[in-house]
Amino acid sequence: ASDTADNIYLKAPIIQNELVNRNRPSGSANAALKALLYTMVENEISKNLGFQKFPAERGLYESILKKNNLHLPTEGIYKFQNPLSLKEKQDVGNLKYLWKSSIELLKSNRDRKVSLIELQNMWMEPPFGIKKGLFPLLTSLFYMTNKETLAYYREGIFITDFQDFDIDYFFKTPHLVELRWLDMD
Repeated sequence: ASDTADNIYLKAPIIQNELVNRNRPSGSANAALKALLYTMVENEISKNLGFQKFPAERGLYESILKKNNLHLPTEGIYKFQNPLSLKEKQDVGNLKYLWKSSIELLKSNRDRKVSLIELQNMWMEPPFGIKKGLFPLLTSLFYMTNKETLAYYREGIFITDFQDFDIDYFFKTPHLVELRWLDMD
């Protein structure tokens, strides 16, 4: 059974965190995830996102973002890393395939806005099989690492400045969020 699952979900990201890597995370896990997402928006340039102590959201940061090299210093300033820019050995979480397929979906639909739900539906299917509890984190991170080439729409309105309250849309109402590929030349 394990070999069959490995063959079906051969490009599944490796996210080793039992709090959120499930279809229905607990209320406390969701609270920690939401706190992490707010911190990601507010403190991207800070080492360890500015965490001094070790609350639950720091645990999520350490086990998902830091362990998978998704928040690293670039010229002394911390920044979220696009998995596509990581060297092969740095892509510990096997996220390159997910990012690449997501970008291909957006590029092939560049003439329209793609809802976050459509993206998430692709992520649930083989070869990825991502659990719903990871959607808020991965969709936010996907947008934040590709914001130079993506247009973000909230309730049909183009938004230029991604802020902490946008996290609520990614978290609670992804059907109101749309992304569109931008061809920049």
